[in-house]
Amino acid sequence: MAKQESDLDDSTETAGVTLDVDLEEVAENLVDKFVFMGYDEETIWALFYNPSCKFTHAVLQQKGEAYVRSLIRCCQMTWV
Repeated sequence: MAKQESDLDDSTETAGVTLDVDLEEVAENLVDKFVFMGYDEETIWALFYNPSCKFTHAVLQQKGEAYVRSLIRCCQMTWV
């Protein structure tokens, strides 16, 4: 099957992009927002553990459980 060219003017077409970002900075900002919204440690942890949550799960895979748990606790200290 031949690959169809993308139509950049088609607003219904799904497109993916790759961004060059600092993984740790984005993860910290994301966790900080969830803590601010009142999520507890285990709920936030579940977002990292769940493979359906692509970004957070990738952070867990690359940085490990100790890093993620520490990040969550550190962000929680900010809002105490």
